[in-house]
Amino acid sequence: MKVNIHGIISIAIFFLGIIFSITAIYNESEIITIVYVALLLISFPVIIYSYCTKCAGRFNCAHVILGKLAQLMPKRKAGAYTPADYAGVLIPVIIIIAFPQLWLWKIKWMFVLFWLFTFIAVWEISRFVCTNCKNDRCVLCKNKCFR
Repeated sequence: MKVNIHGIISIAIFFLGIIFSITAIYNESEIITIVYVALLLISFPVIIYSYCTKCAGRFNCAHVILGKLAQLMPKRKAGAYTPADYAGVLIPVIIIIAFPQLWLWKIKWMFVLFWLFTFIAVWEISRFVCTNCKNDRCVLCKNKCFR
């Protein structure tokens, strides 16, 4: 249960950072904000489909919400990740993080909070969530007893 709390907290903290990025963009352009939100709405399902649907632990995911969403998507056999699976994570993550940087930089405190929340979420995931994950195919899995 403790791991689930960390999984939920890490996702919530990351989304707080995303809210700052949306707000920073909105301060300058409603149209670009709509484009970014559309990219977010495309990127997150692509990440979940590319990675989470192949995860052996998706039925007991510490991130909870990601596991539930992965269960709603088309079934994929758990197994080794392919270069396309990694690209399906890396490209959307780059879009999610890189796209708002210009607007965040214009509002320094939002820039700082975006990166602070992003780093805290990554730390939370690597310190608490990945240490108990049962996905032995994940490059981030730190629980060696499952390998």
